[in-house]
Amino acid sequence: MNFIRRITSPLYLRRFYRNTPKPVSQAKNPLTHKTFQSLWSTKISPSGNGPADSFSTHVIDKKTGKPVEVFVKLSETTKLPFERYVFYIADSSSQEPNFIEIGYRSFDINDTSRKITPGGMENSNKSRYAGLGIRGHQIAIERMINYNLSNVELYSLTQAYPFHKGCGFEAFSESFISLEKRDPKDILQIWSNIFHVDIDIAKGLAVIRKDKDLGYILDKDLTIRNITEYCINNSITLPSTLGMSMNLTPKAINAWKELISKQPIILGK
Repeated sequence: MNFIRRITSPLYLRRFYRNTPKPVSQAKNPLTHKTFQSLWSTKISPSGNGPADSFSTHVIDKKTGKPVEVFVKLSETTKLPFERYVFYIADSSSQEPNFIEIGYRSFDINDTSRKITPGGMENSNKSRYAGLGIRGHQIAIERMINYNLSNVELYSLTQAYPFHKGCGFEAFSESFISLEKRDPKDILQIWSNIFHVDIDIAKGLAVIRKDKDLGYILDKDLTIRNITEYCINNSITLPSTLGMSMNLTPKAINAWKELISKQPIILGK
């Protein structure tokens, strides 16, 4: 039997999966993290003292546990379909109006796919403020609603996976590796080394299926998702070099719409 027939034969695949653990479960309610509760259980009146053409929202000061006003402004470098929103706080040490940039959220408004597609996000003061990443996602979802799009997509490194999942995102199938000329064990050996998990564990978490056009394929996004969840559940440090495509679940979209209706940032303004 030649190499291709060997690695795609039912017998080989049965041996490949023999005595290996099943993928971890994915069921947890989104948007229930305590930071969500803190953000939506508090409300502050906009001061009106932010940068020109900015919108007001708030995050939580970790030192005091109290809400802090944050100003959101569309960057001057924005050019559709790309949008970049910058977060500022007032500089309390300055006598003159002065604002400190503390993060951003960027994305593309993709008319072709009818989705918000990946850009970037940053919270430059995670140790001080909670909820900035959540507000970043909120802006992307509000723009999804503005343009009547279907979803928000992002690319998440494994270390950020718990945060994005807590915001209602789940990995979806986008990247595949053809197994017509590659043994899945060789690929998974590389990933097991990166994740520091046994190859037999990685084999049990692999998602392999037959595509009508491509033949047998290894689903990169869902396999990395499964290994990431295994590492989280077993307190294994996640690598910073691998990631996966994610988008919002239908349940999360409905939950976000309800929250946004109570506390919009830019929607309807």
